[in-house]
Amino acid sequence: MKWRNGLMEINEFETGYKFLCAVFRQKNISEEMKSYYLILKDMPLPKFKQSIDICAKGEWFPKVRDILMATYPEVSEISIKSDILRQISIIGFYGTPKFKYELSAIIVASIGWGPLCMTNENQISDKIHFEYKHASQAHKRAFQNNEYLQIEGTEEYIDQNTITSGCPPLHIDSNV
Repeated sequence: MKWRNGLMEINEFETGYKFLCAVFRQKNISEEMKSYYLILKDMPLPKFKQSIDICAKGEWFPKVRDILMATYPEVSEISIKSDILRQISIIGFYGTPKFKYELSAIIVASIGWGPLCMTNENQISDKIHFEYKHASQAHKRAFQNNEYLQIEGTEEYIDQNTITSGCPPLHIDSNV
């Protein structure tokens, strides 16, 4: 993989774009390709390649949004709740939780790790339930626009690996 200041190289993007043009018998228009590249250039190369493979199996030539959303990880509310409760039981109030899902970390950052740990299980379920819809919509919107989420009321941003919101820092570990 080649990276230039964290951006995908134009030749790497062009390979994927030309592949889609060939699959869908679409004319490779230089201006259109440049427009797609300007929007997708910050997309990590592995995610771009995976999205191209998924989109190539579709029925029509993908729009930029289709390429961005092809790899969106849908996670159920039950999975999120399980992920959060597991960390509360294993790590507790003073530890640093490691979540399997980015969305779990977003919800915990919004509610607060300390307050969540000091709440009884029924109230935790309610808090997660009410935060899930809002957080999942914001997460999906950020994903499709290839943006980062900012945690409300802070200067903190959610990136691919770490969320820092108060004490302790929250980490996303897909191997959990």
